Amino acid sequence: MAEGVLFDIAGKVLEGLGPLALRELNLASNVKAELTKLEGTVSIIKAVLLDAEDQHNSNNREVTVWLRRLKDAVYDVDDLLDDFSTEVLRRKIMKGNEMSKKVRIFFSKSNQLSYRLKMGHRVQALREKLDAISADRINFHFNERLVESQIQSREREQTHSFVRLEEVIGRDGDKSAIIELLLETHSEESIRVVPIVGFGGLGKTTLAQMVFIDEKVRAQFELKLWVCVSDRFEVQTVVEKVLEVATQKKVQQNCQMEILQNDLRKEIDGKKYLLVLDDVWNEDAQKWSKVKNLLMGGARGSRIVVTTRSELVGRVTGTISPYFLGGLSESQSLSLFKQMTFEKQIQTSNFLDLELETIGEKIVKYCAGVPLAIRSIGSVLCLEITKSKWSRVLEHITQKGTGIEPILRLSYDHLPSHLKQCFAYCSLFPKDYRISKHALIKLWMAQGFIQSQDRGQSLEDVGHDYFMDLLWRSFFQEAEKDNLSNMVSCKMHDLMHDLAKSVAGTECFVLTNLNVENLNKNTRHVSFGEKLDFSWKIPSVSLKANKIRTFFQSPNLKELGVWGFNGAKFSNWLSSITNLVNIQILACEKCRNLPSMDHLPSLKFLRLWNLRALEHVSEIEIDTSTTTTFFPSLESLRIRHCPNLKGWWRRRKEDDEDDEESTEASTAELLPHFPCLSTLEIRECPKLTSFPLFPTLNDKLSLGRTSGRPLQQTSTMRTKGKIRSAATTSSSTTLPLSNLKSLTLYEMENVESALKDFLQNCRCTNLDTLNIDSCPELTSLQTEVHALTSLQKLTILTCPNLMALPNWIPSLTSLQELQIRSCHKLQSLPEGMSRLTNLRLLVISDCPRLSERCERDTGADWAKISHVPDILIG
Repeated sequence: MAEGVLFDIAGKVLEGLGPLALRELNLASNVKAELTKLEGTVSIIKAVLLDAEDQHNSNNREVTVWLRRLKDAVYDVDDLLDDFSTEVLRRKIMKGNEMSKKVRIFFSKSNQLSYRLKMGHRVQALREKLDAISADRINFHFNERLVESQIQSREREQTHSFVRLEEVIGRDGDKSAIIELLLETHSEESIRVVPIVGFGGLGKTTLAQMVFIDEKVRAQFELKLWVCVSDRFEVQTVVEKVLEVATQKKVQQNCQMEILQNDLRKEIDGKKYLLVLDDVWNEDAQKWSKVKNLLMGGARGSRIVVTTRSELVGRVTGTISPYFLGGLSESQSLSLFKQMTFEKQIQTSNFLDLELETIGEKIVKYCAGVPLAIRSIGSVLCLEITKSKWSRVLEHITQKGTGIEPILRLSYDHLPSHLKQCFAYCSLFPKDYRISKHALIKLWMAQGFIQSQDRGQSLEDVGHDYFMDLLWRSFFQEAEKDNLSNMVSCKMHDLMHDLAKSVAGTECFVLTNLNVENLNKNTRHVSFGEKLDFSWKIPSVSLKANKIRTFFQSPNLKELGVWGFNGAKFSNWLSSITNLVNIQILACEKCRNLPSMDHLPSLKFLRLWNLRALEHVSEIEIDTSTTTTFFPSLESLRIRHCPNLKGWWRRRKEDDEDDEESTEASTAELLPHFPCLSTLEIRECPKLTSFPLFPTLNDKLSLGRTSGRPLQQTSTMRTKGKIRSAATTSSSTTLPLSNLKSLTLYEMENVESALKDFLQNCRCTNLDTLNIDSCPELTSLQTEVHALTSLQKLTILTCPNLMALPNWIPSLTSLQELQIRSCHKLQSLPEGMSRLTNLRLLVISDCPRLSERCERDTGADWAKISHVPDILIG
């Protein structure tokens, strides 16, 4: 977190070092003495922190390093206090039977004697660490200051009223709106104040300049004054600046306020004036009131324009609602970008590189409609208009941000310390994420960021004030209210999000592809991005990140991969991530329980591999009465190497194990089914018998080394009626598996009955590939077949007991490829093979008797296949 929060954290630590909680632990006298010394050291350091942070903001690198050392130590003290509080709570909970309590305390790892020794060493080590840091403070000659300045000053270039209109793009509508507010004749106010609000870089000053030099505006006002206020908003300073502009003379130094206010009134009283106060930061209503009172002598119709980054300033100063300035549209942004980069090229050549323009469009999107960002990038790119240069710049701004950050950083520097840490913490949220006010306040509270100065005010109310402060200061945007006008949520502009990440540094870390090497020993808050590859080798590698306080799981997480988890059960938090699209759980060999996933509305891809201890996918007993859609969006399911997987659900408790098969048969028609599943693969799951139905498959079904019962149950669904497909938007109904394109059966139990049920009951008019491999139980394929009119490839491999090829093969009029391998008992081809006019490839291998009958020219079956262009017999 940024160094600016240290003052607030140090105050929290000092409060915690008070004796109330520590007395309850009955600490040894030497530990209490160390704590007293520690409290004194923290007090000494806190006294100079504000000055140290000012020097850090002035880019003093040595001070920055000192602050980082200090920040790490202060956080360690804060962790120590948390441990003390936890121990106090633990001992309170253990109250009860006295003997039981004594036994538990004695045998506990944290019994009182060992606890005192452990904490004594820890307190001493921290105190010595802080003493060393405190001693180094002398080298910097810090000034003591215990009250934060309202504004931490930073130089900014003075603004003026002139602007070249031909260089401004996309602000004509805003200009007209402001002019309308200024020239309105029916306003009740004698002097109207119009605030223009927006964060740094949007062009508030430019808009005010456009209005200021407009001919229609100039004609309406006798006196026009432009004052750049910037950081210092003292009444006398503002009056001096207005006088200098009005008189075109330098104000005498050390002039008394009485003289200044008389001179000001002489200049403006009775005159209809337009005054622009540019870049105002003052949020003190009393100060503004004093300045405004001195400006009230102007003629009716006088106007004041205030530009500010803070909505709060706008509401303090304005007599009407603030005008909120938005970003440029995409087309306006592109026009400004071209003006900045291509202008000279267009003047000297008719050629405009379209590839360059494409790269430029990507750069412009990152600038998010902020003119300053576009101009900043454009000023770099116009110097070297080459693809390589622009590509490097695009990569750089994607990773590092644009040159606008120093401008936005100025707004951050003006925040009080308690708001700095709250804002930086928001870097954990994904970009464009709608942040719940209630949830955010709870997170701030959990981190101890919210401190109430009024005992009668709840932490939630203080948190609300923090939230509204950040909203008014333009750090949040797109606020939403409920029906009762209560603020409920907001978003952060992409550039503000970049700023939050920058000031948070390594303390807030967003895991997008969990590269553990990026975790830092000072990382304290972690969130997951939209894609997470979660290898459970991480804990052993990432012990260096042992100070983590927050694991924030983004609801926007879309892809989750878990590999090598050694636990028996997953936490249920996974079930709450409703935006998950892709889940892969691999090589978790001890895992017996998976979290509930059937309700996840966006889940499309699920892969379960090498879960050797898993017996059931769902620990919940099957409920055939539920009306909830089962896996409403799942399109692809792949399950491999789960040797102990028995079924999707645990059986009902009342079911008798000896009657398991008959129970499943009776409930097969009531089993939930996947409404959108397109691809299903089950391999190396020999014990699997109970499975959801899958009638809507429209791509691939692959079953290997598993039971054929799920295929049988799905194939025979039509005996109870037709199945409505949830994968289609129409109201039509389809038979089970009628849209399947590919079927592969490999080393499958009861394959013969399963295949017969499939071929007899399913009108597979779309099936184009059928593969039967390594099925020694298969003796016959003779059955009634319906509508295999689209089958193009048939493969029968390693079926040593198959006695004859089915007589329906010659009816496969679309067949293009037929492969028969390692079927030793096959003796002949069926009659009618000559009708397979589309057959292009025939392979017969390791089938001794059949190969002999198919020998070229001499074999008994050669005439049946002689029309096939490519024949391989071996």
